Amino acid sequence: MIPEVKSASRASSADITSANRAASAALALAGMVGGTAFADSSSHRYADFSNARATVAVAGSANWDAQYGFTAECRIWIDAMPVTTDDAYPASIMFEHASGIDHKWLAIHSGKATGLAVNASSGDDWWNRLWIDSAQTLPTRRWVHVAYVIGTDGKDRMYVDGQLSKAATQSVSSRQNGATMHLGSALMADMSRILDSFGGKLDWIRISSTARYVGESFDVPSEDSLVPDDKDSLLVTFNGSTVADAFVDLSLHHHAMTPGSGVDGGTVPPIIPDCNGNGTDDRSEIAQGLLPDSNSDGIPDTCQCGAI
Repeated sequence: MIPEVKSASRASSADITSANRAASAALALAGMVGGTAFADSSSHRYADFSNARATVAVAGSANWDAQYGFTAECRIWIDAMPVTTDDAYPASIMFEHASGIDHKWLAIHSGKATGLAVNASSGDDWWNRLWIDSAQTLPTRRWVHVAYVIGTDGKDRMYVDGQLSKAATQSVSSRQNGATMHLGSALMADMSRILDSFGGKLDWIRISSTARYVGESFDVPSEDSLVPDDKDSLLVTFNGSTVADAFVDLSLHHHAMTPGSGVDGGTVPPIIPDCNGNGTDDRSEIAQGLLPDSNSDGIPDTCQCGAI
């Protein structure tokens, strides 16, 4: 946060320009982690899943064959880590469910990123043999890239910010399914339980029918580089300003998406403008005087050319 500067005298135009430049520099520094800026698209927006029942139903069969390669990845921001104590009930980012114990998810459990993919027909001890968590607790109050990958080499991998966090050899006879998908809060019918949303902000999410990452590290993709291809099962960037254009599957499958649907008490995740990518609603920062908006259009001057 940039401290308010008070003066008994009227500031000159030079002082204002200097202050704005200092503010922009401070915001730029605040938006950097490891040399990578938070904002990674020209029309930066995110979906706010902070409400425990924030959810988006993905229509149709989000079918993928996780035996032969799979990636679930996203860019999230968490202000405060969700509290989860029971292994069976993580805080959901992406969740697929069919009958029995047919589960696929990317979630947060005890502060760690967790991935699971199992089909009930496998007969495997899925709690003990198919679960993979990140080695470290996820950082808060910044954008973080998380990727859960099922490789073709028999290993599952969890990556955090492009670095391999954990790898595990899995023995699974079947992971295939055609279950429907939810983003955020979801119904785990066989447990008669509604999973809470992960309680954070979702910048973008991509589900792929291929193992996109297999090494020790990779360059985290920017939102602008997410060009749909035939390996995408789902691709959502939330960059529209309304329900109709923000909750859109950009993959070639074009799955219909219905925010606020599929769980009791389901709510629509708000779409938040955040052109400087610092994880805070631009409109709130403008109202508090933390960001300049000289033309009063609700967009910070630092995100526009020519606004003085």
